[in-house]
Amino acid sequence: MAREFQEEKMNVGEGWWPIVDEMHKDLTRLLGEYELQQIKEKFGGLRYYMQVGSGCNPALMGQVRDIITAGEDKSTETCETCGQEGTNQSIGGWYKTLCPGHAEARKIAVARRMSDRDRPPQPFDPFF
Repeated sequence: MAREFQEEKMNVGEGWWPIVDEMHKDLTRLLGEYELQQIKEKFGGLRYYMQVGSGCNPALMGQVRDIITAGEDKSTETCETCGQEGTNQSIGGWYKTLCPGHAEARKIAVARRMSDRDRPPQPFDPFF
């Protein structure tokens, strides 16, 4: 489980790693073991998908949902890149939760990509 957790954690930015670590720690403390299915970013927020065995106490499921919801909610206020306070915003058609500095850097990168698309193709020079 530890290797699989570390691999899944890499699917989101370092700024969210403390959130993911806390969720994993709380879920492990509550359940002992569980099956982690996926950790990802979607629409600028963290998504944490897991499954417990059929023998799990139904009373614990409310606590499991609370842990996951709290972490996912926290991600929408935390820069995915650096972990500082951030806001969920659309940049270049993609939703990301970023601090002002990382949001500005992303806007610049998106603008560069868009301007590169507008350039006419350059002639091929085999001697370049």
